Amino acid sequence: MIRRTIGFKVGIVTFCIHLCLAVFAFMTYTNSKSSTAGLVFIYFFFLDAPIHLLITLLPISVFDFGVIMPLIIYGVLGSSLWFLIPWLMDRIVTHVFPNVTGTMRWTSVIGIIPLFLAGFILLGFLTTTLSIKQERPVELRKLLGSTPSDYLTKRVVFHDISLGGVSSITRGNYRPNTGPEMVLAFHRGVVFLNDSYEVQKRIDFSDCYYQTVYPVHTADDNASQFIAYKLFEHVALLDYNGKEMWRTAMATDEGRYVDGVQSGDIDRDGKHEFAVYHRYREGIMLIDESGNTLWKHPVDALGHLEMKDVRGNGKEEIFYSNSNNANHLTVFRILDAEGTIVDELEIPTASSEFVVIEI
Repeated sequence: MIRRTIGFKVGIVTFCIHLCLAVFAFMTYTNSKSSTAGLVFIYFFFLDAPIHLLITLLPISVFDFGVIMPLIIYGVLGSSLWFLIPWLMDRIVTHVFPNVTGTMRWTSVIGIIPLFLAGFILLGFLTTTLSIKQERPVELRKLLGSTPSDYLTKRVVFHDISLGGVSSITRGNYRPNTGPEMVLAFHRGVVFLNDSYEVQKRIDFSDCYYQTVYPVHTADDNASQFIAYKLFEHVALLDYNGKEMWRTAMATDEGRYVDGVQSGDIDRDGKHEFAVYHRYREGIMLIDESGNTLWKHPVDALGHLEMKDVRGNGKEEIFYSNSNNANHLTVFRILDAEGTIVDELEIPTASSEFVVIEI
């Protein structure tokens, strides 16, 4: 028969509280459609820091339990840890001080919990740093440990605070008769750099401030054009001088950034369309060259999007992936010119990024 000591009673309480929190976090994680659903476990990195240190030091395959891995680690191992802490503390106190009173035992058992929390928080930060180092490739770790590490260099190629922060950095042919260039898109303008990082062209958006700016290809590539998003207001197509050619108004509650845009002739009418997409909820919006919204395709958590001929039928399609990794699946979907899902593929990996390679 198990003797229900003070440490045992407190341990059962801490075990149940921790288990309930772990189960709640796991249910939230598995039912979420967000790519950042795993952040629900962030507090357990500190509550269960010794377990995370053990996971970091041992091969990851030892703890590979699939989808239920967080429930095993936090629900079973973590809860057991928080049962043992008060139980062992009570055993130690009664062993060292056989005549200790019940009040002192309650005080020592309960009072030790904040001290362990403080220690685990510090250990959690150290474990996170160690984990990041462990994830680096072996070759990189060797180079980082060598002296000197001259393979990493820093060179400032452009600096102008008047243009605001950087929105996007791309490389490609966006101007006729120039060849590939580096395109630095800022909140207040765009700068083109050649391979020697010399400024070839500069576009200022006057007093306009755009949250996101992307260079795009259109059917007429005689001049650069840009898709820009003004926070809480609209998506606009800008000409090579930064002047709005058209704008598509956004709902007042759509305050999230435009995360990207791809362009291509999806309906084969000789004119380009723009697939403007958000990471969360709003999904994909297809806009023609005149600024008319053709259709919207909702996506709860979008990972990456390309507009390519991925089916080999001579027509460009919209090819995108999900970013919700809770079920350890990446789902690829293909949309046609009407926004209809014409193909779907699931692969057992948590990756949400991809690249289309033409062969």
